[in-house]
Amino acid sequence: MIQVTPQMRVSVVYHNDAVAGERNLSPEDRLLFHQAQSGPPMEELHVWLVRQFDQRRVEPNSALGGAISHLLKRWEKLTLLLRVPGRRWTTISASGH
Repeated sequence: MIQVTPQMRVSVVYHNDAVAGERNLSPEDRLLFHQAQSGPPMEELHVWLVRQFDQRRVEPNSALGGAISHLLKRWEKLTLLLRVPGRRWTTISASGH
């Protein structure tokens, strides 16, 4: 069995956003598409991120811990495409943080 990595989950969201753009989906259809196709991998990623600290798999003060904290602090902004019609995938760098 192939282990699905956090990077693979993020890649799925990037791919889905590209597909939505290629299909020229309306804002409402883009939202529905992302909720169906990007929602599950984003939820899995969130669970994985939280689990790293909850199960003490990652030290919060480590480089990886800092990256995880960075993502979790910006989770609401990163997941706007699952709640707001027409939103595109926003990376941390593009979000102004």
